[in-house]
Amino acid sequence: MNTVKCILVALASLCSFSCQTIIVPENTVSTTLNTNFAIEEFNSAGVLPKSLSIDKAKKLALKNNPTLEAAGQRILKAKAVIEQAKALYYPTVTAAAGAIHQHHSPQGLNNLSTESYENYSAQLNTQWLIFDGFARKYKLLSARYNELSTRESYKDTQRLLIDAVSQAFYETILAAKQMEINKEIQEINEDFLKDTTVKEEAGASTKTEVNNFIVNKNDSYIAYLQAKNSFQTSKLVLIELLGLPEADTESFTTIYKSSKINVPKYKTAMGIALNNRPDLRALQASILSSEAQVNEAEGEYYPRVFLEGSYGASSFNEANFEESDRNSYYGIAMNWDLFTGNSTAALIMQRTAEKEENLKLLKSQWFEVISQIRQQRNSLINAIERQEVQTQSADLNKSIYEDTKEIYENGATTITRVNEVLTNYSISRLSQVQFEIETLRRKDLLNALMGINNK
Repeated sequence: MNTVKCILVALASLCSFSCQTIIVPENTVSTTLNTNFAIEEFNSAGVLPKSLSIDKAKKLALKNNPTLEAAGQRILKAKAVIEQAKALYYPTVTAAAGAIHQHHSPQGLNNLSTESYENYSAQLNTQWLIFDGFARKYKLLSARYNELSTRESYKDTQRLLIDAVSQAFYETILAAKQMEINKEIQEINEDFLKDTTVKEEAGASTKTEVNNFIVNKNDSYIAYLQAKNSFQTSKLVLIELLGLPEADTESFTTIYKSSKINVPKYKTAMGIALNNRPDLRALQASILSSEAQVNEAEGEYYPRVFLEGSYGASSFNEANFEESDRNSYYGIAMNWDLFTGNSTAALIMQRTAEKEENLKLLKSQWFEVISQIRQQRNSLINAIERQEVQTQSADLNKSIYEDTKEIYENGATTITRVNEVLTNYSISRLSQVQFEIETLRRKDLLNALMGINNK
């Protein structure tokens, strides 16, 4: 009876120990959450070139952006799944050992009780699946298509990241140009203000005209400050995309080269997109992966045939194995699921539905690509035409301004006309820059839609 009590106490203690609730202090939880986040690591300022071109910006983003690095880890995960699928072709070997004290045993067939005893055992077991209805083949094929899909998704992340960099880059360029133009307009009004002040002192002008140019100067300065704010904000967005959020925004300037833009023909653009858009290729790979999964599921209809064997020893009462304690076997075995409640048919239906879903998504995505490319191509052509016309208008407005300034200085025109000319000149210069940057940006956007903005 004492032995029974000891056993019950031991079991109760074990159960109590295994089921107890462990209370983790709150400060430990907080510290654990931050183990993968070092503030010092993110406070280190990155180094940027003094003159940052769009090509350099793209390279820096591809090198440093953490979102892209995270996408790269998904490729490693997909590769690991392939290795797991390959492992199914190899035999498995397991080692087992045990020591058991059999304290009570039920009476045998002859109504004889059995004394307590110890049993010691050790063995090596191996099993090799040699046929499974080709499920392993298609599982591996599915994993390889999935890895290809993951690689293409990684490239699509690159495509979208570079497009975001392009947008931030050209917004920075546009804001810098707007600052430059508004500064020029401010200086023009300051020159007018100086001349008008001298004329007022000589009695050849009025206080109203002086105040007019003070207001004009202030307005252009406000416009300059607004453009400066956009410039600084755009640079912050840009360095974040570059993966260098702590970089000094005063240490670099964005530069670009204006060049002639060639617009691809519609059919050419569509052909380029069909061959290069990574999101389309990722969906195509997912469809092939789903097809392989359907074939893998069909393998459940077939028997599974194994080669198996074991070698070991078992002894009673003494942990000492002798020749007579050996136990070994080898042979062939088969498992065949004859009825599983139609789960295999349901799995095949699921995989088929996933394939059909991806097919529809591919078609929908392709239609969207067609629409976007057509729209962006038309917008690019329109922007180029507007830029050409606006450049001509800006040159004419500059000539008009210079002539009007000379006439005003000779007292042959009114201040109203001067204000009108200055406004036209300012608007035409700002529009010229806007159309020029828009043209470059739309070309980059079209390249992104065709999947070639990283080339």
